[in-house]
Amino acid sequence: MATSFRDPAGHVSQVDGRILRFVNETGESDLRAFLNSPAAPRWTDAGCLVQTTVLPDTELPQKDAALVLEHERVPFQSFPYEWPPEMLHAAAELTLDLAQDLLKDDFGLKDATPYNVLFHGPRPVFVDWLSFERRDPCDPAWLAYAQFVRTFLLPLLVNKYFGVPVDQMLLANRDGLEPEQVYRMTGAVRRMFPPFLSLVSLPSWLATSGKAKANGTYAPRLAGSQAKARFILDHLFKGLRRKLRSLEPQKTNKSA
Repeated sequence: MATSFRDPAGHVSQVDGRILRFVNETGESDLRAFLNSPAAPRWTDAGCLVQTTVLPDTELPQKDAALVLEHERVPFQSFPYEWPPEMLHAAAELTLDLAQDLLKDDFGLKDATPYNVLFHGPRPVFVDWLSFERRDPCDPAWLAYAQFVRTFLLPLLVNKYFGVPVDQMLLANRDGLEPEQVYRMTGAVRRMFPPFLSLVSLPSWLATSGKAKANGTYAPRLAGSQAKARFILDHLFKGLRRKLRSLEPQKTNKSA
């Protein structure tokens, strides 16, 4: 049975107790490049990327797949709508760490959703090997930015400031929260101050004016050099990291 969610490059299935990822021709090229990059062993050795092996052709259980990976089984599988805010925050930190570190190897994350992460005990582990893609080193954009905001930052913001449980938000909104949804929950004064101004108000105003609506395709606006593109992306990730730190769930010391 396929268990991946809306991934055109492949799917994950459990076959005789093994966790196998079947990759089609769409995802094969980027995945093989990532497997041969320094980033793959760096992150698997650190325990932050699920351990994975490539099955030889003689063992392929599905002959029409271009590539089949076998992943280490994570002992207990949980989903973002089952997590407390602390786990969502930890998954967001891992996603940002990975996205920023990949730049040095000219790779990026094409999506940034908490469904790419499982927990091995208290440790978040990134499991979606089809999220990695080669990037133009002169491209200063991270296309997964809006998804990261919708699925990580806005649920954490609403949980922290309005007390809405994470499970309630992510069960009703699998793709996360739109800025306009949060804007309607927010008073006029609060809309003018961080973190609401940049995460909620400005995107909502731009959407209302029509300036944020795209035609569904991305036309890269390349920077003049690799160094300039890297500087822009580093600035973007540092800004996201600051926002994420500001939304860290408050630690409570409750005793029975």
